[in-house]
Amino acid sequence: MRAGALELRAPAIALLAEAEQLANIPAVANAAIGIRMAALQLIQLADDLHDAASTDRHPILADEPVAIAPLLATAIEGLDVLLGPMRRHIRTTPPIASLVLLADRRALSHIIQRVLFNATRLTQAGGWIDVSIETRPGWLDLVIQDEGSLLPGAGIGTGGADDRRGLSLGLAMSRRLMEAHGGSLCLTSAERAGNRVALAFPATRRIDTAAA
Repeated sequence: MRAGALELRAPAIALLAEAEQLANIPAVANAAIGIRMAALQLIQLADDLHDAASTDRHPILADEPVAIAPLLATAIEGLDVLLGPMRRHIRTTPPIASLVLLADRRALSHIIQRVLFNATRLTQAGGWIDVSIETRPGWLDLVIQDEGSLLPGAGIGTGGADDRRGLSLGLAMSRRLMEAHGGSLCLTSAERAGNRVALAFPATRRIDTAAA
């Protein structure tokens, strides 16, 4: 699977470079946007296939205090570079600036990157994506809400371990990593509301930085 991922990534990168060239030609600039997005989706698929081949079905976590804001900033910066003029606007609520979780840094970075990419894939260029925190007894939810097109088969999160309807390969892997943290990934869609991904962490994983 890793070899296949590498073979898929190479033409996708070439396609992305071609889209960059076409973007400078006014007559085909609009077509270049579609080509660029398709190339980005192929690159993401190649990365997901590579990760799927590399990730243990029962991942072992290396827990440490992880500040969420820097992970979000890195993911957003990477998306801005990839999307270029098609970038989306991502806004976060103030509490995220001080949010620290006991988690596996690499796994959490993967989850955030994949969920944000999925949101940008569904949202039109210039659209908004909101990242916020919600709390409920025993749980802390990191919520990513987009205003994009509805994802077929959404409503995921309460099904069995093999229930992958509505989940891309990357999101299915992210859900597995969330489950390894004792949490869950819940994806819902609604007309005129877009798609909502809730990353639910046990409240015991939140580190009180004020007391530190």
